[in-house]
Amino acid sequence: MFGSSGSVVSDMEVLLDRIAHRRLDTNLSVDAVSVWRGGRWASGAADRTMAGKIVIYPSLHEVGLLSLADLGGAFPTVASKLADGHWCLEAERELLKVAGSPPPAPADDKHD
Repeated sequence: MFGSSGSVVSDMEVLLDRIAHRRLDTNLSVDAVSVWRGGRWASGAADRTMAGKIVIYPSLHEVGLLSLADLGGAFPTVASKLADGHWCLEAERELLKVAGSPPPAPADDKHD
């Protein structure tokens, strides 16, 4: 899945530099989360009800398309981790914990 901002290359270079030097928080543009199956809703958000970006998580169970504003109704523990209402790493970790598939067991690297 991909998209385009319509920006010229020089604008993208400026943004890349800001991101690399941690002067731009890309989480501020996230407006919703969805599952891969929800990608049809996400890409079909042509009705433009979402003001920002939609993050797709392939490993999530049946979540559908959830705006950050509606997250509390479905996943209150995830909503409680938002940073002033914005997406962040802590919210992502909680979402993957409560709605994601269990992670694979770590490989046993010990040799007898």
